[in-house]
Amino acid sequence: STLQADVQNLSLRLLIVAREAVRTNPALAGMVFGLTSKTCELLATAELQQLDDLSRMGVVAFRPSFRDADLMAARAGS
Repeated sequence: STLQADVQNLSLRLLIVAREAVRTNPALAGMVFGLTSKTCELLATAELQQLDDLSRMGVVAFRPSFRDADLMAARAGS
């Protein structure tokens, strides 16, 4: 598996989870995934093919939002 394939797979999975979360609880999903209300509306009605197309853009659909300090603190706690 290549990095590009891994990124595509990860992005598609994240998009599917985000879509289901938006359909279930848009406010919470917006907060968890950092989405605007308009993006939540669009994502809720997106077809799987559209999500697949988005996942093929070559970048991760969602980026980690933790800071270096968060990672260091998590590492120190383990």
